[in-house]
Parts: sequence; C-alpha cells; structure tokens
Amino acid sequence: MPVPTATSARAASMALAGSSSANDMAGRMARMEAFRKLKPTCVALMAISSQAPTQNSQHARLIDTLLRELNGVPQSSLDPAVVNYILFPLTSILRQTNPATLPDNFLESAFRLLERATSVWRKCDGGMEVVAWEQLWNFAIAAVIGRSGGKDEKGKCKQKEANQELQYEAVLLLSALLLPTPIDQHGLPHPSPSMLEKVSTTKSPLLPTLFQTITFLLETSSPQPPFHKLQLSSLKLLRPLVHTYLQEKHEVLAAVLPGIISSMAKIVQIGNNLKGETAEALLGLIQDVIISTLNDKDLRKLGLLRPIVDDLSQLAEDWNLEEPIPPDQPPPPSPTSSDTSKSNSLNPFPPLSSSYLAFTSAQLLNALPPMILALSTHTSDLARHAVISLSYSIIQSCHESLSILQPRCLASLLLLSQDPFDPVRHDAKRRLRQVLHDERILLNTTLLDLLSNAVNSLPRLVTSEQDKKVDEVIMLISAISQLSEEMNITGKGGTNVIANLLGPKGGVGKWSWSLLNCLEFGKPSGWSAAANSAERIGQLGWQQAQANGTPLQITNGDTTSQNNGKFPHLPLRYIESKPTAKRFGDMLGSLGAAGGENALHSVEYFILFAKANKSRQIAKSVSAVWVCERLLAGISSAQIEGVEGRVSKSVRKMSREIVKLLVSMDEDEGDQDDEELDYKEDPNAEALVPIERIKGIDALTTLLDKKPIPNTQASKETRRLHIQAQKSLITCFSLQTLTLTSHILTSSFRPLLLTTLYVILSHLASPQPIIREYATTALHTISHNIGYASPQNMVLDNVDYVINVVTLHLLPARLSPNAPLVLIAMIKLVGSDIVPMVHDLVDEIFDALDDYHGYEALASNLLAVLGTLIEVMNDEVTSEGVSEERQKKLDENRRVEIPPNPKNDFAKFFGWYEEREGIRKSEVEEILERAPQHAWGKSDLPLDEEEDGKDAEGEGEKIEEQEEPPPTRTQEVCIRILSKSIFFLTHNSPFLRFKILSIIGNATQVLARGNREKELLPLINESWNSILNRLDDSQPYIQVATLESISKICEEVGDFMSKRILDHVWPRIKIILKNQFKNDNQSALSKSNLKTKTNLNGIGIGINLEMNQFSISFKLHKSILNILIYILKEVPIDESIIWEINLISRIFLDKKVNEDLQKLVKSVYEQLIKRDGDLTWLVLKATLGELNDDNGVWNYLREDKLDIIDNAREILSMI
Repeated sequence: MPVPTATSARAASMALAGSSSANDMAGRMARMEAFRKLKPTCVALMAISSQAPTQNSQHARLIDTLLRELNGVPQSSLDPAVVNYILFPLTSILRQTNPATLPDNFLESAFRLLERATSVWRKCDGGMEVVAWEQLWNFAIAAVIGRSGGKDEKGKCKQKEANQELQYEAVLLLSALLLPTPIDQHGLPHPSPSMLEKVSTTKSPLLPTLFQTITFLLETSSPQPPFHKLQLSSLKLLRPLVHTYLQEKHEVLAAVLPGIISSMAKIVQIGNNLKGETAEALLGLIQDVIISTLNDKDLRKLGLLRPIVDDLSQLAEDWNLEEPIPPDQPPPPSPTSSDTSKSNSLNPFPPLSSSYLAFTSAQLLNALPPMILALSTHTSDLARHAVISLSYSIIQSCHESLSILQPRCLASLLLLSQDPFDPVRHDAKRRLRQVLHDERILLNTTLLDLLSNAVNSLPRLVTSEQDKKVDEVIMLISAISQLSEEMNITGKGGTNVIANLLGPKGGVGKWSWSLLNCLEFGKPSGWSAAANSAERIGQLGWQQAQANGTPLQITNGDTTSQNNGKFPHLPLRYIESKPTAKRFGDMLGSLGAAGGENALHSVEYFILFAKANKSRQIAKSVSAVWVCERLLAGISSAQIEGVEGRVSKSVRKMSREIVKLLVSMDEDEGDQDDEELDYKEDPNAEALVPIERIKGIDALTTLLDKKPIPNTQASKETRRLHIQAQKSLITCFSLQTLTLTSHILTSSFRPLLLTTLYVILSHLASPQPIIREYATTALHTISHNIGYASPQNMVLDNVDYVINVVTLHLLPARLSPNAPLVLIAMIKLVGSDIVPMVHDLVDEIFDALDDYHGYEALASNLLAVLGTLIEVMNDEVTSEGVSEERQKKLDENRRVEIPPNPKNDFAKFFGWYEEREGIRKSEVEEILERAPQHAWGKSDLPLDEEEDGKDAEGEGEKIEEQEEPPPTRTQEVCIRILSKSIFFLTHNSPFLRFKILSIIGNATQVLARGNREKELLPLINESWNSILNRLDDSQPYIQVATLESISKICEEVGDFMSKRILDHVWPRIKIILKNQFKNDNQSALSKSNLKTKTNLNGIGIGINLEMNQFSISFKLHKSILNILIYILKEVPIDESIIWEINLISRIFLDKKVNEDLQKLVKSVYEQLIKRDGDLTWLVLKATLGELNDDNGVWNYLREDKLDIIDNAREILSMI
C-alpha cells in the first residue's frame, strides 16, 4: 500500500476544495434560479404592501401564486435567505395592520404560505431562527384569538364566529412551528434548546402564548358544526405541547390538567359520531397530561408521596428524618388570607400539594370513568386500544397518586379482555398480565373487591332489566374468573377466592337465593297449554306413528349430534338479549372452571335445592338445575383442558349422583299437582264489599282508595299455566344436564342407561315441541358421547331395559300415559329390527287395553303402539314384494273374467289338443299291455289296486293338510292385534274409529301376503258389519278411511269380497256420491256456482267440477276412484255394476276436474276396457254423440256440457 506524502496530501486537499467549490457553485446557481422564479411575485406583492388587504384585493391571489411557485421549487434550492426574501413582503403587510381586522381569505392564504415556508426553513442548515419562530407563533395566535372573541364597549362578551377553514390553516401553521422533529429524522432538533428556554419558567415570555395556544386548540378540538380534520389536527398538536414544552413543569401542568380533562369529557359526552382516530388522539392526550402531572415517581420527588422503602434500615432513616412536633409545643399557625393572596400574586402557579392531589383525584374519578366506559364499546379498535393504554398507564404510573381510579381502570382492562376482536382482547390480556406480575403493584385486593361488588349487584341489575349494565358485570366476572384460573389469584391465607365462594365456606345458601330469583326463565317459544290436554296426548301417538320417515327429526345420517349438539335457546324472564343470556351461562361456566373441585359443593347444593323445591318453588328449581349444569360444565371443561387431560373421580362421582337425582325428579313429576302446596286463598276474596275498619273524618276518602277485588279464578289459572311452563323448562334442563354427564362419564354412562334411556325416549314423545327438540338433541349427543355409532344402535343395545321399564309403567301402581309413546318412538327409531323384541310386550298392552279401554287418552296411545307395529310389519312386507307362492295362489283363485284373445286362445287349444291326443294314445297302449293272456282270477282283479291308490291319495291329502306351515310370531301378533282392534270400530271417539280402520287395512295386507287367509277371512267376516257401518259415518274423513281399507281388502282377497261389493259396498258408494254432491252445492269452498250433474236411473249423481284439492270432497272422490280400480281389477262383479261404473266415471273425464282425479279415472277406464271394452266404447261414443244409425236409442247418454273429448279419445285409443 503506498504511503501518503505531503505532496499527495496537498494534491488531495486541492481536489476536495475544487469539488466543494463546484458543489457550492451548483447550489448558488440553484438558489439564484429559485430567486429569479420567485422574484416577480414577491415584487408584485411588495408593491401593494402599503395597501390594507380587503376581501377583493390582489393580496390573497398573489400569496397563492407565490405558494404555488414555492411548491415547485425543490428543497435543495432554498436556504434561509430565500425564505426571508419570500416572507418579507408578507411581514411588511402584517406589520401595518391589526391581525384581527384582516379578511379571512387573506389570512387563509397567508397561513398556508407561512406553513410552507416554516416547513422549508426547519429543513435548512442551521434550522429556523428563534426570533422568527417566536414572531410567527405570536402572530398566528394573535390572528385567531383576536377573531374568536373579545369584549365590546359595554364589557359584554363579543364573539365573532371564526371560519373553520381559517382555524384549520392556523392549526397547520402552529403544527409546522411547534411539532418536534421525529427521533428517526436527521438534522437539527426542533424545538431547539433556545426555543424551549422561551417557555421554561413561569416568567418566560412565550408561556402566555403557550397557554393561549392550548386554549385555542381546546376550542378547535370540539368544532361546531363538526369538522373532523380540524378536530383531529388540534388533538394531535396538543399532545406534543404537553410532553415536549411542559415536560417536568408540574405546576404549569397542574393548571392545564383540569381544562384539558373537562374539554375532552365534553367531546366524549357530545359524541357526534366520534371517529376512531379522534378517540385515540383524545385518550392519548388525557394519558399524557395525567401521567406527566401525577405520576408516582415525580410526586415522590416533590414529597407528596412517601418514598419506597426497600429494607428496615431505610425505614428507620426515613423515620428519623421526620421531625415530629413535641406534644408541649403548639402546631404552627395556618397562613392568613392576606399571606395566601400575596403568595398567589407573586406565583401564579403554586406548587403541588396534597390537597390539590386529593381534589384532582376526586374530580378525575367523576370525569374519567364515564369516558372510559363510553369509549370501551367504541366500534373502532383504535379507540379500544387507546382505552387499554390509558388504563394501563394509570395503574402502572399512578398507582399511589390515583389509587381511587385503580378499580375503574382495572375494570376497563378486564372488560376489554373479553372483547370479540382478537387484537384488542390479546392486548388487554397482555397488559393485565404485566400489571399483575409487577411486584410493586398489589391488585389482588382490588380484584376481589370488584368480584364481590359485581356478584352482589348482579341480581339487582338483572331484575331491573338493565341489560347493558348486566352485560358489563357478566363480562367483568368472567374476566376475573379466567384470570383467577390462569394466574392463581389468591386472597387472605393464599386460598383461591372463587373456590372459597363456591366451596363449603362460601355461604352458597345465602347468596344463591337472590341469584336464583333473578334467573327465572320465561315461557319458551312454541309452548302451548293445550298440548297437555288428554285429547292432545291421545292423538300424539298416532301422529308419530303416521309420520313420514323417522319421527322427531331423528335421522340415520350424521349421528354425532343433532343441531351440532347445541340445545335451543330458552329465554330468561329479565334478560331479553340472547347474547347477554348466553354470556351469563358462560360466566357461570368460568366460575366453575376457576373454582375447581371445591365448586362441586355448589353444584350439589343447587341440584338438591331443585329437587327439594320442585313443588313449592318451581321457577327457582328450574334456575337451580341450569346453574348446576353450567357450573359442572365449567369444572369438567377446565379439567379436560388441563394438564392431566381427564376428569377427576370426584367430578365423575358427582355426575352419577346428579343423574340419579334427575331421574328421581322425572319419576316424581306425575305425582305432583299443578298448584303449590302452601297456596292459600284470601277469605274475603269473594266478598262483594270487603270488610273495612275505619275511623276519623277522612273515612269517605279511604273508601275511594280501597284495593279492587282480585279475580281469584283468573289468578289460579295463570298460576297453573305458569307452573306447567316451568315444568317443561325443568325437563329441558334436566335433559341438557344428562347430556353433560354423558360427556363427563363417556363409556361409564352406559350402566346408567338402565334408567335414563326411558326418560329420554319418554320426552321424545312429549306434546311440547321444545321438549321433543331437547330430547332429540340429547339422544343424538349421548349416543355419540358414550361410543355408539348411532342412536338406533344405542336403543337396540338397551331395548330390554326400556321394555322392562315400560312394562312397569303399564301396571296400575305406576301407570303412565307416556309409556306407550316410548314404545312408538323406539319402534320408529330402530325400525323392523326391534319388532321381534317388542312382541313379548304385546300381551301387556292387550291386558292394559282390557283394563283401561274407557280412558280415551291411554287407550288411544296403546292402540297407537299396535298400529305402529302393524305399520312396520306392513312396510317390511311391502318392501319384500309379492312372493312366488302368493302370486301362484292369487292366480289360482282369480275369477275375474279375462277378455278373449284369439291368438293366445288358439295356441292354448292346439296345445291342449296335442296333449289330449298323447294321453289317449298312452291310455290305449296301457290297456293293451294289461290285456290278459290267460283266464282271469281273483288276483287279477284291479279293485284292490284302485282301493290302495285311493287310500294312498287320502293319506297324501292328510299329509298335505298336516304339512301346512304354522303362522310366524309376527303373524300371530298381527292376528291378535287385528282381533283386538275391531272392537274399537264402534268407539265413541271419531279419531279412534278413523285410526282403527288404518290398522285393519295394514293388517290385511300383512296376513294376506303371508298366505294366512285361514285366520284373516273369519276376522273380516266378523267385523264386516262394523266396517260397513263406517261408510254411513257422519264424519267424511272416516268414510274416506273406510273406503281405503276396503280397497286394500279388495286388493288382497278380491274373490272373498265379490258378493259383499255387489250387495253392500256399491249401493253405499252411490249414496255417498249423491249426498256429497248435495253438500258440494252448499259448500263455501266451491269456486263457482256452475255445477255439472249426470243422472243415473233418475238419481242425481255428480260432482263439483272445480272442487278444491284440499277439500274433503276431493279426498272422498279420490278414495272412491281408488276403490273402483281395485274392484275392477280383483273382484268378480256383475255386468250391471260395470255398466253403472262406466256411466258414473264419465264426469271425472272433464277438463275442469283436478288432474289427479283425471289420472285416476283413466286408470278406472283402463280396467273397464279389460273387463268389457265394447261396453266402454259404447258409453264413451254415446256420451260424445258420435254414434251413427242408432235411431236415437243412446241419446240419453249424451252430455254436451262435459268437456271430455281429449280424455275420451285417449281412452278409446286403448281399445
């Protein structure tokens, strides 16, 4: 490496000097170029500087032009000299005029130019001159303060409303002058130490200007009308004024603090859609002024707070430094008023004192909490983050000086730790952990006080229906509980406070009453008092049995849970908001999680309270079960999510006890009356004028004030309905609690199914929809929790338990009308797999029917079980279809005439002839072979062989008769059900008569397809008169059911029904049609007065062509057409009936008739064609009037009013 010499160093210095001179030359050239560019405008402005600016003068226009030109000049081309040259014309104008009299447009232009020039000047080398900075600051404040107020000649306040745009430009100018240089920006700091010296003491020249600036900015921070940019820029400028220009000036800050706090409180109180960034700046300003003024560290230095003592020696030193007043020496006299006024006149900013601190703390306690509370719920996360920062700073830095604010600030952090927005929630939790881990700050006592006050105030707030405050208290308790669980917050003695509250020493018997009183649940949606009536319960079983698919929303799909395992929401009486009610439950869960196993004492107390007070305080019992379930859920979830990851033995033991108590409560429900045991009536309630004892001269006045006579009967009914609704609620929460215990016990819950499964299935059949929904969800969730693939598998695996309990509930000692409904739900849930297992229970059902057939509700439910069994059997038989054996038997017994088919007939004839010829030849050959070749003897006679053959045939027939298979168990049950059901065809209840007919139809199909005509036909014959009488029933829907049952009988045993159809059914069908036509003419459902009627032998039989498809008339005609199809298809009938069916069915071919009826009647004519196509052709042709050369013989069949051409042509094309 070459060593530098003196010559080389000299050469290098000359090169650098040349380079520096070159740079200076370039800078001078750039500045000269900028000067030449700005000079014409500056000269023009200087030319009119002697003239006072007016609204229409050229001053504002020239200043704006100069500003545009300045914006076009780069920063490197400007220096202080150029800036001074630019400002000289403007300052010349300002020196000659009063700033308060300048027009607004001129001032706006001047402020914009000054703001730009100040920004440029601060970036120049050397920074801004202090004198210019001071003059510009004074001018800006004088200009805006002078315009915003003053006093007139009479001393009254004279306000001149300032232009908000002018104020905004003034704030921008002040920001350019006063804002400090950012730390990360290179260059000289601003403000410089010499500038800060101007406001360093109380006698500094710029301190009044600083106060005026703060006053102006406080005014512009709440502009009217609202102006967001002005407000935000003012608040952003106030913060550096406090922490930069007033740093460590506690006396001045103490004077500024009240005004700032009151102004900010006014902004929050007014609201006006406060923006998030505005709220952030506002709270930041409050934080800066409070922390700068009242932080513990500075106040200790000032002697207002005791110093921190680290050890006993330091404590002794501090004790010795204090000079106590001797007891014999009087205290020093208080200063007189004259001395005080004299000291105040000398020092406008007196030093801080303890009295000032106490007074300011009290004022902040009134001002800050409402602002924090209002902005804690702000929609912007910026505002909520600012609340967190303010609360944390006060707790951290002003723990001793503002100790009375600690609970409120801590409460705000706790509330925001429950915020739904993740960044805000995480920020609040992080700050909470920091202050709780700080050894200098003891907040455990504060937290306990907050918890105690919240728990005590909660019942009062709930009953007064203050949902917003209730929500805040709930979030506060939840946050404390979560903190207690995470950080092990302890009280005296180092014990968990929440565990003590919920444990044996917490006095749960004292505080639980008010809690349960405020947690009363209201009537659930969809609840109806009529659903509990005997008639409704009697119909419920049939509705489940006839439902399409599986009942009660139980499906075979995803069985992990029903509705994702979530139970429907039940409303609280005093809390209308659904989210608030949900948070209330979550709060109880968090208390349980924080309390741990000690909280099991409260769980046990609440469940025992519910059982003991179910008859006297049903509403509180409902609340107790819910609170028990929530606490237990919190305990179990905390243990599952804990380190061990499993539930403890004590929790599992308590879960088993709860299951036993809930089952016991459910079993005792039927033994309790609706009325409370201690209900007493007023003995004077029914008196027309109650007894009254009066005295004095105001007797007449007191008579007018007497209470009205209460309506005792109405109050009793209201009380009864309320108790019924509460019983439904306690059932719902019991099911929810059972589901929770299954989640806790998992597979250990299976032995408890011995008693619980019946309870769940019994509520699946409840008349109340809300209970059914809860039971459905519980069934799905429990089956998933205890390891079953589906609810069907769980029921099938424990069916013997359920059947045993149902049997017990059918006995007189424990009779329950819900027991049959349990069987129905079980059969519909599992399907045909459970039918063989239920067969053994049929005998008990028959015995119960014999004993309780007079009780309509119970008899209806028992018959519904039988109907469900028959329906499942029928579904299984239908799915298998007709067997080959059955089809062969049907073909053999079929006597319906088949229309001639020449081709098939001749083929069969030739086949028969060839077969007959072969038989004849074989017989001749056999005779020839048997011809005797010698004289016949007795041994050659064929008599013995013939007798032996006859005996063998007889024995074969006997063997065949003996080999007929016996009925299966299913068929035996079906026969018994059918034999028992036919006696209820004459029951007083139309509903039961209607349902029995469906049982008969399904049972006929099951037995007939199993080739059990031997048992079926005698039962039909025995019940035929009762079935036939139902066609004459006064209820049309029973007539429809009767026709459907007869059609099924015709379908299965048509040959047996031939004579009955001819003699009994067809005449009644004609009567039904005639009567229904008369009813249709009088029905309000008829759409038109135009009726079409066709006559048969002088009897008017017809239909309303435009009948409503939802009317009973439509259903009746539909069932008649269906039965005609089966009669024509399966039953041998006379030609006269075929003729009448042809005539009557024509009217259903009309285009105005419902499309469903048109399709059915086409099927009827299709069967008529198979019976006698020529007859059908004749009837339709005659109806259309298309018969030729008949000499008018068939004219009486012609119907011109019917529009049947298209349908008739379609039918004729089939012939």
